[in-house]
Amino acid sequence: MNPSRIYITAFVILILALIPCAHCHAAPAILLSLDHPRYGADSITRDAVSGLDWLDWSASINHSVADVSTQFGPGDEFAGFRYATEAEVIQLIYRAGFANLWGWPGQAIDYEAARNLADLLGVTEQIRNSTSDVYLARGYMGPADQIIPDYNLQMVVSYDKRRLTGLAGANGGFQGPVGFGDAPDPTVGHVLVRAVPEPCVVMLCVIGGSCLGLLRRHS
Repeated sequence: MNPSRIYITAFVILILALIPCAHCHAAPAILLSLDHPRYGADSITRDAVSGLDWLDWSASINHSVADVSTQFGPGDEFAGFRYATEAEVIQLIYRAGFANLWGWPGQAIDYEAARNLADLLGVTEQIRNSTSDVYLARGYMGPADQIIPDYNLQMVVSYDKRRLTGLAGANGGFQGPVGFGDAPDPTVGHVLVRAVPEPCVVMLCVIGGSCLGLLRRHS
């Protein structure tokens, strides 16, 4: 094959590969539930838009913030993860289909979004009484100074099966002996994420490598 044609073919292939990548961040959010060999079935929620893996909040209950903060290194319990930022959490909420952020005491319009997201992230607590049947996914947002000094924020996604309402938002308490996140809690996990390779980047690497190999064979 003529080397000039090979260059043109390689260029065209790369351009075609870049076209879908240009729209990666504008595409509708796709949240996928994945298995993890350490944390079990459906323990990872992958956001295909942001390129983040969210560890189920139910997979990190019974840990304090101080404990989890020391477990991100190689070989540790949460190796490769970190606490999510406030901006990342807000983006996830809206990509999950919420119309409101917080929306206390819950909105009918957010019921489906809340149910889907809470089930994906792992329900950590259920509260029943004569008027409601509430399922909650709760997770600590990390050290107090990460977002608001002297506060340990707790993220909440909940839905009520009787009232058919849902909400997502955050609350917090002063850091101290009985503050949020200072002791292990069986009903609260941690909001942890890790980065994953973007599919379009991987595809470009594969195509680029193939094209270079083709060029070398014909040079």
